[in-house]
Amino acid sequence: MESIESKEIRTEAVDFSFGELLNLHRDGEVIIQPEYQRLFR
Repeated sequence: MESIESKEIRTEAVDFSFGELLNLHRDGEVIIQPEYQRLFR
């Protein structure tokens, strides 16, 4: 029987305005991969 390795995931909630996210992306501090656009609804 194989052993199951325990992994831990840590998260942190942060509130950013759209302008702040845009600036972070423009400055290369936030990388959005893959870039996408949802379909027109």
